[in-house]
Amino acid sequence: MNSAFNVEKILIPTPFFAPSFKAGGACKSLTNLVDSLGHQINFDVHCLNVDIDKTVISPPEHCRNIGLSKVIYHSPSNFNWRMAKSCLEGARLLYLNSFFAPAFSLRFAALRRWRRTMPMLVAPRGELFGDALASKGSKKRAAIAAIRASGLYADAAWQASTPAEYEAIERMTLRLGIAAPQIFIASDIANVSRVAHRRTASKITRIIFLGRITPIKNLDFALRAVIGMSEPCNFDIYGPIEDAAHWQDCLQLIKTAPDKHTISYRGPVAPDAVIPTLTDYDLYFLPSKSENFGHSIQEALTAGLPVLISDRTPWRDLETAGAGWDLPLDQSTFTDALDRFASLSSATRNAMREHAQATADRFSAKDAIAAHRHMFSTLLNTLPLATQ
Repeated sequence: MNSAFNVEKILIPTPFFAPSFKAGGACKSLTNLVDSLGHQINFDVHCLNVDIDKTVISPPEHCRNIGLSKVIYHSPSNFNWRMAKSCLEGARLLYLNSFFAPAFSLRFAALRRWRRTMPMLVAPRGELFGDALASKGSKKRAAIAAIRASGLYADAAWQASTPAEYEAIERMTLRLGIAAPQIFIASDIANVSRVAHRRTASKITRIIFLGRITPIKNLDFALRAVIGMSEPCNFDIYGPIEDAAHWQDCLQLIKTAPDKHTISYRGPVAPDAVIPTLTDYDLYFLPSKSENFGHSIQEALTAGLPVLISDRTPWRDLETAGAGWDLPLDQSTFTDALDRFASLSSATRNAMREHAQATADRFSAKDAIAAHRHMFSTLLNTLPLATQ
């Protein structure tokens, strides 16, 4: 193995890293990246020792080694400007995984102004899509104006996970007054393996929603679609409650469900329990307003679940593939799709399960890893493109 991997330290400041799992896709994307390449590349991850709900996940200032890489879990009270400055020492590349995060992106970008020779890579992780920007819009508009005025990202390189995010980054860099930005496309790395689907046929269709309870995931829309179904169903909701007001709205909707539907909240799911949980259901339902990648969609397909999702994710043409539906966000359209699925024969459902797993298999983690290696190699000008 080339010794450059031991020398070139890639600094990753991020609020959440495994065993954190309640913070969503960005945390999972970084965890999968370090798990996949941490034995070849020297990643230096600095994160908090708590999950998004303040649950302690590690002793403070604990260091965990992953091959050549290390993950240091800091107490929130210790993660200050002085700590951030010390983290930058010896780094050859600053890899930011949020456009807006004050302590983990803006602070580090500001400190890096005294080290302009160190390249900086920004991965917005879906934050620049229209629906994401609209959430807390006035606050984000003010942040964008400040970022433009300060020039914090003026010479940054950018990572897009999909062609759609590439376009979103282009729009934002134009807004920031950045000419000819360097943008890489490196898809999120999935880290799941195909399993046998163990669900047996029953008279009542079992539907699962698995995602953070937040407006962007659109649980209230999902509930209205389920409540409008003619066919009976069991609808189970999994995920951490991130937005309490949104959850209260959802609870009010649940109270209006007819008796033929059973709707239950099951709480968060630990990463190693996701696939086993999914295999107990017939259909995965996530009508999100925006997904940068959609790890849970990929996990559902891998588990053999047909999926019913919006057309605002990278997972498209599912009906053609026989693996589900990706539909525009119209409630009656989703309700019709739910009823249509509920009335399918066992043979048709079994065929859809096979098609779901075949769809997941077409996503190549190998290609995603190669794209990340190429991206880091280009920015550092030293890392080899393949293992020596």
